[in-house]
Order: sequence, then C-alpha cells, then structure tokens
Amino acid sequence: MPELINHSDDDLLHRKGDPNDRSLRRIEVNVSIAKIVRERSKNVKCAEYKKAFHQCYLDHPLQMFFMCQKESRAFRDCVEKWFFDKNFNEECKEIYLKHRSEFRKTGIPQPIDFNT
Repeated sequence: MPELINHSDDDLLHRKGDPNDRSLRRIEVNVSIAKIVRERSKNVKCAEYKKAFHQCYLDHPLQMFFMCQKESRAFRDCVEKWFFDKNFNEECKEIYLKHRSEFRKTGIPQPIDFNT
C-alpha cells in the first residue's frame, strides 16, 4: 500500500491544487483507489468469470442462489485475488494519480474508464 503522509491543515491547503503532488490521503487510498481496483478487476481481469456468472443468472433467474454458486465463487475469488495483488494495486494507484493530476491542472472532472 502507498505510504500515507501526514500534513498539517495549512500544508494541505497549500498543496491542494498541486498537480505534481503524489501524496495520498487516507480516503484516497481506502476509497478512491480501492474502487478503481474493484471495478477494474471486475471489468478487465475477471471479465470471463463475470460473463459466466451473468449467463448463469440469465439461465436461472429464480434459482440463481442455488444454481450459480460455482460461477459466483469463481468470480468472487478472481476479484479477491486481484484486489490483493500489489502490482495491480500500484497500477490502479498510478491511474488515480494521473486522473487527479489532470483534474488539478484543468479543473474539469473526467470519469475514470474502468474498462482499460
């Protein structure tokens, strides 16, 4: 996990808009980057498991909880594997920092593409 840096309130206000600032607040690590990791693992790394689970759901909508346990477990295990992968977390952190830097430069919020 990235190193958390403690700043005083004055220092935070001073560095708030610095596009080159690479320090992360606790909320960014625990929420923003974690969301990118979760969504990218679901949409990119575990896409075939997600597709199999979705197809099982379509085939058995009323009995999904009983009939799709194998697909659900495989999808959940895949997402969990990538969630704790250090290299993948680092890659997602870089995506977040690039996105945050661009926002701080332009002031225009852009959605993060979770499918790349």
